[in-house]
Amino acid sequence: MSVLHPALLAAGLACVAAPIIIHFLMRRRRRPVRWAAMRFLLEAYRQQKRRLRFEQLLLLSLRCLLVALIAFALARPIAGRTGIVGPGPRTVYLVIDDSLTSAATDDGGTSALARHKSSAEAILATLDAARGDRAGLLTLGAPADAPVVPPSSDLGSIRRLVGALTPTDAPADFAGALSRIAADLGPEGQDRPLVAMLSDFRAGSVRDAERLPELPRRATLAATTAARVPVSNTALVALEPLRPVILAGAAGPESAAAPAGSTQVRADLQRFGPATATTAATTVRLLAESARGGDATLIGEAVVRWSPGQSQATASVALELERLAPVLREGTSSVVLRAEIDPDALHRDDTRRVSISLRDELRVALIGTRRGGARPTLDAFAPADWARLALEPAADRFGSPAGRVRVSEIDPRVVDSSRLAGVDAVFVLEPDAIDSAAWTRLRAFADSGGLVVVTPAARGGAQTWPDLMLEAFSLDWTVEREPRTLDAGTIAGERPATGELDLLALLVGELTHLAAPVRVSRVLAAQPARGSGHAVLALSDGTPLVLAARPEQFEAAPPSRGVIVYITSALDLDWTDLPARPLMVPLLQEIVRQGVGRAGGAWVSAAGSVPTAPPSAAELRSHEGTTIAVESGRAAQPLRRAAAWRALDSEGVTRGTILVNPDTRASRTDITAPDEIRRWLGAATPGRDLRTLDDGTTSPGGESVASLGGDDPVTPLSLPLLVAAAFVAIAELAVARFASHATVPRSAPPSEAGA
Repeated sequence: MSVLHPALLAAGLACVAAPIIIHFLMRRRRRPVRWAAMRFLLEAYRQQKRRLRFEQLLLLSLRCLLVALIAFALARPIAGRTGIVGPGPRTVYLVIDDSLTSAATDDGGTSALARHKSSAEAILATLDAARGDRAGLLTLGAPADAPVVPPSSDLGSIRRLVGALTPTDAPADFAGALSRIAADLGPEGQDRPLVAMLSDFRAGSVRDAERLPELPRRATLAATTAARVPVSNTALVALEPLRPVILAGAAGPESAAAPAGSTQVRADLQRFGPATATTAATTVRLLAESARGGDATLIGEAVVRWSPGQSQATASVALELERLAPVLREGTSSVVLRAEIDPDALHRDDTRRVSISLRDELRVALIGTRRGGARPTLDAFAPADWARLALEPAADRFGSPAGRVRVSEIDPRVVDSSRLAGVDAVFVLEPDAIDSAAWTRLRAFADSGGLVVVTPAARGGAQTWPDLMLEAFSLDWTVEREPRTLDAGTIAGERPATGELDLLALLVGELTHLAAPVRVSRVLAAQPARGSGHAVLALSDGTPLVLAARPEQFEAAPPSRGVIVYITSALDLDWTDLPARPLMVPLLQEIVRQGVGRAGGAWVSAAGSVPTAPPSAAELRSHEGTTIAVESGRAAQPLRRAAAWRALDSEGVTRGTILVNPDTRASRTDITAPDEIRRWLGAATPGRDLRTLDDGTTSPGGESVASLGGDDPVTPLSLPLLVAAAFVAIAELAVARFASHATVPRSAPPSEAGA
């Protein structure tokens, strides 16, 4: 048995002393006064002394018991081993789900987080700091946070922290929260803490692959019942401009899919829940805003028409550069594009941001030696000559106008940081001529947001430089050392899936026609391990012709900056006739323009990450004025909510913009089977039962009481104690009446009185 108001019980039990005090006060000795009949009274008293003492003790006991029963009843005792508040001081860890799915609302407009907060407050109401009860508070928005760990007895402050919780845009991190609790409890201890897990356990929160750490055996894990009603949700899962870097004044050719002055922005949508089975329409609105915030300008929209059973869709929104004029007048070349869809039950994944950069030109450095003269013949062209011709196809005609690619050259023997500074992309055309220090500098260039394109050396024999490249960029690739000779290899008509590094997306409509006449006779083949790069273009026998990857990062971080592209055939006519074919120009142009955009666009990260910051950044500042320090090139804390952050240096100058988008891995609002949840959470308490934590209910007294359900229910004892007190009161009245000896003998008959 335990009580909800121990302080009131203590005060009531103290009142039991009142009848005892009164009893002893009534027994005070007085000065005896002898009179004639005293001898007869004393004799009668001696005969009745034992009976009178028994009556007094019985009456005293009944009065003390009456006061004690009333005290226990007012203290609201409960019976059952599963009470939230057990005998003695208790420790409760409140683990509240504030992840993306906690913002999902029911038909009444109440969010899941609001219900979790009410349950947490009901549990806190059952604790009493005066008894020594303590509570800890953890939130699940990744990475899991622990505002109050170790637990504290300041229940009022914890209640205020619970009331101030708002949903994050990150997935739930159950493993992180349980790890913090296990570390705080330690392997040894005498207490028996309760871990109260408050979540709807929707599909977006529960990840089967996530292994939960084991809690100490003395801890009890209790969880709320999983949501039983699925919620319809449409999420904006991706937003990507087909040209992240736009040459606004381009004099050179643009592909037909994105003519000069315009581009396309692709938005990917996904549906979850009952709505998947229905016909619907979703409007995608594209707005432009400055990195400094302010009013956004509507620049385009598109409508997605859903058919029954369709769960994924893509919308393309045309972006006319002229419509960006209001934003560009603010003196910035970087524009934040914000896409919005119609609001639904889970609105936090209805918005997504991406940035585009408007440039006058792109600067490309060629590491290689040119051999062509004023009027060279084709057989005298070196790879550097072919690359320059493809990247500056109209240089002789237009000179050096704005809106094109500007090419410079770097001697392979002097690849240093000063020569790499100020360029957007580097072509390594003679990789066998640079040393390991140069490869290290190229890796630093890529990490700062640069594009590195590598081709084999245009010679025969074994090539050892791939070892230096793979080590510098931490690539899990297999690269052959001897060139492989092919029998008139052709480019495959169907391109492999390339994920986020699809650098040739704008050539899809023309690629088959342009690639048909190309023949590849020699390659230095490479094969990436799973997840370590993509084949952007492949030969008909499956041999990759163009590979793209990001340099591997071994720390927990958002996707690394920079892109490395490897063309497996040298730009030489002895290896392939590609340099002399029409595909050469659009191929290198797209690799540069798309690659530079992907390489420099890593300032976009998912909520819950600790993003890297632009060079020289000292702090991040949101549109609302919130600031976060930058430490060692990264934000000082995880960014759990979607927003646009300006990266400022120590002088307050903007060095870049970091865009944090919702992590739509948590957007699934489907329900999870209770058995699956019990099996998943059971890993944290092997060999022990998982208790069910019911929502708070209202007692007759109007107070909120949270309890654990199951086979051992909690029973309130206040009413039985009040009934027992009533019976004791009646017994006390009867005994008091009997012990008073106040009976009056029946009057004698008149006849006897007269006699």
